[in-house]
Amino acid sequence: MKLILLKKYYLEVINMDQKDIIKQAAKEIAETVDMYDIVSRYYRGEIKERFIKCFVHNDEKTPNLYINKPRGKDASVYCYSCGVFLDPVDFLHKYLGVSKTEACKIIIQDFCLTINIEMNKLSETELSKIREKNSIYKQNQENEKKLNIYLNNQYLRFVNMFEKTRKYLYEFEGEKTSEEYQYKLYLNNIYETICNYLEDNKDLQKKLKYINYINTGIKNNKIRNQWNEIKKAFVFKG
Repeated sequence: MKLILLKKYYLEVINMDQKDIIKQAAKEIAETVDMYDIVSRYYRGEIKERFIKCFVHNDEKTPNLYINKPRGKDASVYCYSCGVFLDPVDFLHKYLGVSKTEACKIIIQDFCLTINIEMNKLSETELSKIREKNSIYKQNQENEKKLNIYLNNQYLRFVNMFEKTRKYLYEFEGEKTSEEYQYKLYLNNIYETICNYLEDNKDLQKKLKYINYINTGIKNNKIRNQWNEIKKAFVFKG
């Protein structure tokens, strides 16, 4: 009887230690990762103004689960209908149906975190891989940030060119039959198409490829040459 009780007590201590480890991991994760990034990565539905449908009480129509904005160390979601409050680990635990230990591991690995605790005694090799992924992840983030700035500057450049041609067309509307007006109209349509594509397309690599293609065309004067072909079909009246 004493042996059984001792065994039970021993198991309770082990379980309590594991809970403490998970609790500490969840705390560090919540302090490190933005909740919006967690939801964006794993949630398969639509995010509408920081609201998603609550999967805890199964929202049918109105999204009630709100992604809290970062306030110090507060990574969480809150449901205005059922009142559930979830941190990143709880979110994955309930949404993916995995254990909290697995939820911790998934977040640590996917977000390349170096958490200062032992998760089931990760080996030094595994920790090195996480640190390496963390470095690559940060570098990719930096590269993406630079690419976003470059593409945004290119977009603003073409918006400026579009506005200039549109202003010209407005001011010289009475000269619609002139070759200069027709050329500006041709450019206006090109710039408008470019701006619409860059505004609507969310794929950074596709946008970069498109920008390079357009800039090569401008650099090699292909746009002017194409216009020379088009204007042969026009008959201008002096």
